Amino acid sequence: LRQIYSEVQVRFITHETTAEEKTEEEFFRTKSTGGTTLSSGIEKAREIIDEDYSDGDWDIFAWHATDGDNASNDNQVFAHQISKLSEIARAIILCETDTSSGSASRSPEVLSLRENIKNFFVFTLDRREGIRDILVGMLEVLKERSVANEGR
Repeated sequence: LRQIYSEVQVRFITHETTAEEKTEEEFFRTKSTGGTTLSSGIEKAREIIDEDYSDGDWDIFAWHATDGDNASNDNQVFAHQISKLSEIARAIILCETDTSSGSASRSPEVLSLRENIKNFFVFTLDRREGIRDILVGMLEVLKERSVANEGR
């Protein structure tokens, strides 16, 4: 993104049942204890956007990384939050590791989003060697979304 835009701000959010904004260092040192509700992360992102980026001068790109585990009663709330975020974001990327404990991206609610929201993309990481491929794919999506919308 820094190759595309002259000014980029990256914000980091961790979440389990509640979400918190963290510094980059804190983000990469935080350990999870489980009990995930994915919607809490999206709600926190929307709160930050509303507080700091609501003037319309920013292109919003949201990147949500998860192991896919989500409280089953949160899938509909998560899908609703993604839908609302899609109204203000250029692109929303959900990067999910392949996990045996669950897959939010394969829930009926998220599958529906994948079919109906053009700026929502899901990438699944199923092996360690695939990290580079996933990152390249996500950056290509972000670049395409920014170039396609330059004239707005």
